[in-house]
Amino acid sequence: MKVIKSSLSLKIPEGVTVTANSRMVRVKGKRGALSRSFRHLSLDIKVSPNGRTLTVEKWFGVHKELAAVRTVITHVRNMIKGVTYGFRYKMKSVYAHFPINMVISKAGDSIEIRNFLGEKNNRTVNMLRGVTVSQTGVKDEIQLEGNDVEAVSHAAALIQQCCCVKNKDIRKFLDGVYVSEKTTLHRQQRHLPDGGTFVQVDRSRNGYDVYEFDSKGERDQTKQLASDMGSRFFACYRKNFEPIVLSPQQSNMAKSGSGAREVIGRRQFSTDAGWGCMYRCAQMLLGNALQMLHLGRGWRVQQEQRQRQQPAGQQLVGQLLNLFNESTGQLSLRRLLQCASGAPPGRFIGPATAAEAVRQAVQEASYEPMLATLSVLVARQSCINRDQLAEMLRPNAFRDNRAVLLLLPLWLGGARQANPMYLAALQVLLGDEACVGMLGGRPRHSVYIFGYQGDRLLYLDPHVCEPASAGPGLHYRARPRLV
Repeated sequence: MKVIKSSLSLKIPEGVTVTANSRMVRVKGKRGALSRSFRHLSLDIKVSPNGRTLTVEKWFGVHKELAAVRTVITHVRNMIKGVTYGFRYKMKSVYAHFPINMVISKAGDSIEIRNFLGEKNNRTVNMLRGVTVSQTGVKDEIQLEGNDVEAVSHAAALIQQCCCVKNKDIRKFLDGVYVSEKTTLHRQQRHLPDGGTFVQVDRSRNGYDVYEFDSKGERDQTKQLASDMGSRFFACYRKNFEPIVLSPQQSNMAKSGSGAREVIGRRQFSTDAGWGCMYRCAQMLLGNALQMLHLGRGWRVQQEQRQRQQPAGQQLVGQLLNLFNESTGQLSLRRLLQCASGAPPGRFIGPATAAEAVRQAVQEASYEPMLATLSVLVARQSCINRDQLAEMLRPNAFRDNRAVLLLLPLWLGGARQANPMYLAALQVLLGDEACVGMLGGRPRHSVYIFGYQGDRLLYLDPHVCEPASAGPGLHYRARPRLV
């Protein structure tokens, strides 16, 4: 099936000039210029009249041709990053007995590997154009620098390949020269969702970025941002909980539905790993909605200890966490399965089914103090019944203050990729103070999206498996990601 039109846009930062002529893209920045030809692709590449946006379009393309649109955007983004910050790859030599000697030419355009495995013959690698190699001052470490990430990575691959040995078990034989770190030459400035900025300095050994800040205001903003991110209610896969047993009817339904290969021959489940991501995302949406409703948008995990000293605060936090208890909680995985329109364990569900499960679970547990003032309205067929919404918000003799969680199932694109034209509207919704996020992702891989940064979305990924006996602190150990 062909798609009529697929397009992606890339913002061009200040200080960078991008031109596109006959699918030949040229990028100029403070560190130099790069060019790349895309004439082998049948795409439309154009730059806006003001020179601030580059757009790549594909008309009437199939799946493989549509994938090239994102590929071109990625190449141009790397070119912009190269002429602005540059690329640096660090490599280290690893040896068990014979020390590896790395000798670099004075011009930094070649490197000679000596004494590899005690051999007398030397291995020489010439650097590609625009790439230089030098010592870092650390023993057995070198660094490759350049503007073109492909040239830098290619040179690193040539150095590693010159030390490859055949007929050796790589699990035991590790002698060679390997890439140990990938970073930029200059500090890379990024933007925070609240308008602040921070500067990337380097990468730590565990793979996470290390940052430094020039002003106290930026440090305070970052602490606030980190505190906000760490206070998001989080749910993930669990294992070793009390088995969920399938009835014969449910077993037949599981075999005939999505994810059938994972459940054939199984009669009970003690983990939801591999199939329960949408249920966990629904729990995150519900948990953050209840947290916002009862604890307020400004509540932070650091305040929990102080609140526990007060009976009211301790009761609210405890009630919230008890609702998601794997054994007895009214919003647990077991309870959502019962409300998911008969969907058996081991079968994937979509956002629409998850929305109905949330609605029914909240409705049947309305006797719970935290759920007494909350109603859930699912907008079927993308239509909101205003009369029904007004009726839900109308106070009665039992509940004076009422709140409605409005769930709107929508289709925002193809099976693998959302349509970029919806990004601006999604950012407006996610920026609203009453928005509690959205359930989405791709087939068989669901995530919980709760915000955005620039033209990328912030999300929590439930694809981490933890024991069912893990303490309540697990719900506030989330690591937000960008997509």
